[in-house]
Amino acid sequence: QVAQVQQEKELIRQEKEVIQQHATVLAEGVSTLAEKSGELTQEIRDNRPLSGNVIFSGFFSNRVDTEFTARKTGLLGQAAETKATRTVLVSSGDQIYAIYHAQDTLLNVTAGQASWDYLYGHMRRGFALISLDTVTFLQSDPRIVLAPISAEQAKDLGVNVYPLAGEPFKFSEAVLVGGSEGYYGEAPFQLDAETPKYVRMQRERFSKLFGKFTPSRGDLVFSKTGEVLGIMVNNEFCLVLNDLAPAGQVTLGARIQDPKNAQILSNLGFQVSMLPPKVQ
Repeated sequence: QVAQVQQEKELIRQEKEVIQQHATVLAEGVSTLAEKSGELTQEIRDNRPLSGNVIFSGFFSNRVDTEFTARKTGLLGQAAETKATRTVLVSSGDQIYAIYHAQDTLLNVTAGQASWDYLYGHMRRGFALISLDTVTFLQSDPRIVLAPISAEQAKDLGVNVYPLAGEPFKFSEAVLVGGSEGYYGEAPFQLDAETPKYVRMQRERFSKLFGKFTPSRGDLVFSKTGEVLGIMVNNEFCLVLNDLAPAGQVTLGARIQDPKNAQILSNLGFQVSMLPPKVQ
């Protein structure tokens, strides 16, 4: 009888083990299903293009004001000039940049010289004020200027930092935003074998327009994923920002007249003159 009781206990223990194993397998299946469901949801989100309204709203919430001020002395005395623009912050690796077209920085890269006695740049948002010490020009197109700032400074500005488009050609349309003028429009873009670093925004096919739409140099272009695709170099071509290798860096402030800066700008001016005519 004792042996029979022991045998029954052993059978019960084995049945419990089997039940536990089934429960474990079931739980793993549910967990896997939930994980796959989450991956599918993320995939659907990643492949669903954002509307121009959403992208423009994001830009409006995260734009920063920048002001460049310069002065020079001439035959008629001192002349001062100020340029104000709006942009966003982008990240490449661990570095954060504000991005501009050279025409909005008062640096005449095309002429290849700095004619100012001083040139200062400041970023402002709310009560945050950040002085720009240096600016960097892109190797791919020296007319595009990056102002490096620290993560702490970006935090002070209180804005989101945009990633560069990981798959810039995932969607055949993009959203062009005029930061200073407050307009946007959606349009398809074309690749051009003669200018592989650029895409041509098909201006004749812009749709869903908002504001006084007049595309021009310095306008930002966002992919339909909401990432920064590039920046307009003229009113038709956009430089794709997938390579932020620098061509040179100049120091702002009173040191703008430093001979080293003048030499860098001279070299950059030559590089700009060698760009394909259609993107100049």
